[in-house]
Formats: sequence, structure tokens, C-alpha cells
Amino acid sequence: MEIFQKGMLGVADEILTPGFILRNPVLPPEFTYGPEGVKKFASSVANRSVGFEIVHHDAISTADKVLIRWTYTGTLKKDLLGIPPSDKLVTITGFDLFRITKHGKIAELWQTPTYYQRWEVVIVPFVLMPSHTKYETSTPEPSVVSRNY
Repeated sequence: MEIFQKGMLGVADEILTPGFILRNPVLPPEFTYGPEGVKKFASSVANRSVGFEIVHHDAISTADKVLIRWTYTGTLKKDLLGIPPSDKLVTITGFDLFRITKHGKIAELWQTPTYYQRWEVVIVPFVLMPSHTKYETSTPEPSVVSRNY
């Protein structure tokens, strides 16, 4: 939390092994190796976000593994890993599975993020017709669908 939420980048040197690997399929390689990669990743998030917050909801540990369920919420002022900037609130949820060494440092992290943007409800007329019937032009009852902006 201190590295990403508080910008305390030096903490990465204290808690990560020199050969640390962050396994996240959407991250570029420069963000995934060693404490320096994590510092670059944290700086990128901070430089692209406005008023962001990261919350840890649950933590489970066993032997040399720790699993954390988390949520990032913020507004993006610049593109972040393919998510376009917007004035709408962005939510990214995920799980982090850490492997801890016998010396108490983090050696690996498997990360599974999921991206959401706030949804807006739009009313659209919609008619279901049997496949053998041609579409009829009538004034149907509206149905509710969601559209992501």
C-alpha cells in the first residue's frame, strides 16, 4: 500500500527481492522485474490518476503465500495500460497472490486485475419476435440495457 497509495517508492527496496517478478498479462516488461520495475509501475499509476484510492478488502495467508483482494478507484487523466482517460470514475478490482521468501521478502506476485468503468443506463425500444416472423414496426415497450461510456 505504501508504494502505490502513498508514493513511498523506497519501500520496494525493503520488501521485494532483487529478482522479484510481477506476473500480470497486461503490464509491459519494464514494470514487472525487480524493485525498480515496481517503482516505475507505481509512478505510472500516480502520474496518470487523479484522486485515486486503493483498498485492500481481504487478506489470506498460508505457508509462503499471501492472497489479497483489492480495489483501485480513480479518474484517469492519461491512458493507463490501454484504459483511456476520462472524467468518469474507473474501478479496477483484482487479486494479488504473493510468494514470500523464508527471509520475509516478496519474491513473486501473480496479479489478476479486472477493469470497470461506471455504467450508465439507457432506455432503448426492443421487440423480441419469433425467427419466422418479420420485424414489425410498432411502438414497443422500452427495455433497459446498459452501455459503457
